[in-house]
Amino acid sequence: MNLFNLFARKCARFRRCLNKPTTIVFFLILLSTGIAAAQQQTISVQGGGTLTFQMSYHPNYCGTGHTFYVREWDFSNFVYTDTNGGTYSMPGFAAAFQVTGDNRDNCPEPPPSSPVQLNKQGIVVTFVPGNGSGSASLGAITGLLSPKYIVLAVTYAPPGAQSNVNYSNSTSQSTSTSISKTFTDQTSLSVTMGASASFGIFAADTSATASTSYTQEKDTSSSVALSTTSTYGRQIPGPSSSAQGINHAYDIIWIWLNPLVNISVNPDNSLNWNGYSYDSRDISEMDIVPLYVTWLQNPQTMPTNVKSVLARSWDTSGPGGLTTADYTTILARDPLLTSSFNPNTDASGRFDLQVGHDFNYVPPPAGGQPVTETYSLSSQATSSAGRGSSDTYQVGLSIDAKLNVGLLIAKVKTEIKIDNTATWVNKWNTLSTSSSGQQASLSITGPAASDNYTGPTRIEIWKDNVYGTFMFYPVP
Repeated sequence: MNLFNLFARKCARFRRCLNKPTTIVFFLILLSTGIAAAQQQTISVQGGGTLTFQMSYHPNYCGTGHTFYVREWDFSNFVYTDTNGGTYSMPGFAAAFQVTGDNRDNCPEPPPSSPVQLNKQGIVVTFVPGNGSGSASLGAITGLLSPKYIVLAVTYAPPGAQSNVNYSNSTSQSTSTSISKTFTDQTSLSVTMGASASFGIFAADTSATASTSYTQEKDTSSSVALSTTSTYGRQIPGPSSSAQGINHAYDIIWIWLNPLVNISVNPDNSLNWNGYSYDSRDISEMDIVPLYVTWLQNPQTMPTNVKSVLARSWDTSGPGGLTTADYTTILARDPLLTSSFNPNTDASGRFDLQVGHDFNYVPPPAGGQPVTETYSLSSQATSSAGRGSSDTYQVGLSIDAKLNVGLLIAKVKTEIKIDNTATWVNKWNTLSTSSSGQQASLSITGPAASDNYTGPTRIEIWKDNVYGTFMFYPVP
């Protein structure tokens, strides 16, 4: 678009100029002047790379004695070249104008010179036109990181075949997730989600779809809180034999198999994290799988259909399916599996004793029935040690190729500490308090006389400060 077309549109609004002889002369001058030959220019882009474009110059005259003079520079055919040599043709047009002289009569005013945003494959370059050239700056480059899985929760089996912990209608089970340790200590990472608003889990390549199971929101400047919704619940049973009492082989570790991390790289190499999405190549929602501890301890006992899901066969370009090494990593999220672990002496703050919530697990005499005790559990205020508790693990990672470009891949790879590996830190959720935190209902039925139970008869309840669930441990 040159000033000839602009002038024609302006005259439609200023019909008086159509009756002026100077207008006719102006059009004749434009026609006779023509368009100057396009010149190719290349300029440096602030933030990295170069921008090449075609620039053409149009001298336009108007007004009495043609003393109103408008210089016009048109810019088009933009091509951005990143620091790795990748090129991206970016559609767009920009123009700059310089006005001199007076006696313009009813000549049209040229529009102001405005910046234009050029966008291609997630790369945004802002071009500011100027007289004879221009300047350009690189915006944040958005993309997705694809971890193999994320641990969402650890739920602990209560003692007794007829016992259960019911998290249905609870306020939340939650954990605060951080990926800061994935990157070098020099990398600046900021969570850019809303500070208090709840966000849905969104599909990467479709319209927004809220999860009915989980919500996400900003917890701290570098962490995102993942919490179950009030409409989603879990009922955790005890082992099939009450004679076993407390058996952590039947604890369950809940993993998310198709997570995506929404991330962007700024020109200064700092990172923005805008929460999670899910990879709809798997299923069009969060793919959450419960893994019993006994399966992880003895993978040969894991059902074939569960192994098929864990194979993640839909992921042909990322970290792939879970391996025995992954099973070991997931298993380690449950500290009760270590025989030497005792929450009464543990200094990490992982568990807080829920004072006033102990119960009996006593077998009745021959011919009698076991007692059932019920509780409505509401987490108490977290101790200072518990607020600092965390659970750190590493998982395979790829940069999602569908929505990313070479420049983002190169920048992110320079910031990651360990190639193709994410370091996840799950920790106490600061948004969870004693009034709006974890809740559950508990029903404990003791062993029958025929179970010949000889284990501990007094059981305490502890809260897992990292995952917001309740754990059971014998009174010392």
